[in-house]
Amino acid sequence: MFEVICYRAKFELFSKASSSWVAGLPADHDDDFALICAINQDGTLGFDRTPSAKEFVSALIASCYCVDISGALLAPGGFRGQYMPSIFFKDRNGCFDRMAMEHERYLLELKKHAFLSRYKSLQSPCSNPLSDFLLGGGRSVSKSLYVALMESCEFFCMSKLSGEYGWGAFDVTSSNMAGFLLDLENNIPAEGHITLKANIQEVPCW
Repeated sequence: MFEVICYRAKFELFSKASSSWVAGLPADHDDDFALICAINQDGTLGFDRTPSAKEFVSALIASCYCVDISGALLAPGGFRGQYMPSIFFKDRNGCFDRMAMEHERYLLELKKHAFLSRYKSLQSPCSNPLSDFLLGGGRSVSKSLYVALMESCEFFCMSKLSGEYGWGAFDVTSSNMAGFLLDLENNIPAEGHITLKANIQEVPCW
């Protein structure tokens, strides 16, 4: 048995109890955010503490584009790490698919430019907000990228890699948080259930 714990709040409040990276997002004060973590019946934190909980979060990740530790963007089903991806996105109606393809085209143009510029002077290829973010080491999200992600993704997740909420914990934002939480609840196996917390102090941590 396991319990999925969800603390949900508007960004203005949520950012005060989250990482500096999340707090630095160019979100509006009333954007919806949530912290998702898991605890087993013995009170141990982490989605890796029971097989069904790990399968649950792994299935969620498999449906998403993921950013691995090298900064590469992997298509749904392409993430094979034993760790959590730093960031993962769920496509909305093909919109993020198009952003991902634009990024891949830009990478190809960069390689082409690097080769041809040895022989003649060429103008650098035009970048885009997603490529700037990924190739810049994911240090910060520009306002234009944040708006594009909210429009093109069902949800946008950031792993809690510091581990204070156990393995697999993550922050999530979505323009349809109610829909995300409903999908989350509908996909939890019989061994689990979801509990909503109104205060961050009610969420267990190491």
